[in-house]
Amino acid sequence: MSTQPSIFSRGFLLLCLVNLLAFTAFFMLIPVLPVYLLHDLHAGRTATGILLALYVLAALLVRPLSGFIVDSFPRKPVFLACTALFACVFPGYLCITQLVLLGALRTLHGMAFGLYNTSSSTLVVDIVPAERLGTGIGIFSLTTAVSMALGPMLGLLLYENTSPDAVFQTALGLAAACALLGLFVPATHAPRIHTADARKGPAARFFLPRAGRAAFSVACASFCYGLVLNYISVFVREQGLDINAGWYFCVMAVGMVITRMCTGRLIDGGKLLHVMTAGMTFIMLSSTIIPLWNGIAGFFVSATLMGLGIGVIMPAAQTMFVHLARPDQRGVANSSFFISWDAGIAAALFAGGFAAELLSFGTVFLCGSGVLLWAIAFFVRIVGPAYRKDAQHGPGNI
Repeated sequence: MSTQPSIFSRGFLLLCLVNLLAFTAFFMLIPVLPVYLLHDLHAGRTATGILLALYVLAALLVRPLSGFIVDSFPRKPVFLACTALFACVFPGYLCITQLVLLGALRTLHGMAFGLYNTSSSTLVVDIVPAERLGTGIGIFSLTTAVSMALGPMLGLLLYENTSPDAVFQTALGLAAACALLGLFVPATHAPRIHTADARKGPAARFFLPRAGRAAFSVACASFCYGLVLNYISVFVREQGLDINAGWYFCVMAVGMVITRMCTGRLIDGGKLLHVMTAGMTFIMLSSTIIPLWNGIAGFFVSATLMGLGIGVIMPAAQTMFVHLARPDQRGVANSSFFISWDAGIAAALFAGGFAAELLSFGTVFLCGSGVLLWAIAFFVRIVGPAYRKDAQHGPGNI
């Protein structure tokens, strides 16, 4: 009986720790910034939505370039440059209060985060044994789940009990530690880019064409998720719920941890499409429950379902994109996944900010559920069969 290769190498564990610190710093700002903009800087709802969306939009725009850079240059120097840039932007939050300059800062920060996320995820794919890719991505993604619990709760506690500056200073410290630890991550050797990509045109170097249909489904799921993620703290205040909105992220993270424990095995066992469908369904139900079941119980049920949904869809979707790519396209595959994910969240931030001027946030959440319901049907009827066909042909044949 053969034993499976171990996932827990020194490089993998270091990358997990770096990712935990980076995403904790990132998630500290998620629930704080909408309240900070609305109540401390007195920005309007539309302006708040635009400022929040600039971060994701910048990350989205830099994704194609990040995949090309990661596949074209040595992985570790790119990774170190990205973590350093990500950390260097945080001091700006301490001294900038003008909305225009804050928008520029958010744009730069989003670009840095997009570069970091693609480079770190590609390093993980390089390090993890191919036959345990789904499990490895699932375990690596656990650090995101833990940071999703720690970051928002810590950010809101600091904001409500001290000051916004304390939030930004703590996030800066975590990001700086992330950059320092990155120095000890071992280098990996990336395969050279296939020459056939040059004949297919520049698009193949920046986005994975085979993943187009899957990208649409992922974007719809992240749209629904993004509405709740970014506006739940404002929704709780509007509804007068006597609870810290940070608990939503904490409970959601518990649900993510629970599903991540078994998702990797299901993906590696051939159940990827079933896992994706279940994840999108959980997210849709969560977004539906929070406005219709108004109260503390609905709050926690929604958070649990959202955690279950994100916990399964993230590693499943990322594995799907990697399966559709050649080994020399891992950077492009990861950037294509994040492009689709960020596109949905950016759309949610823009649409949520504008729609909330006319509708309640509860109605906005229900609109997100409707979009995702349609996307689930599209995934089952179109995306799933196409993925099975492409998987049979093997990466790079079309």
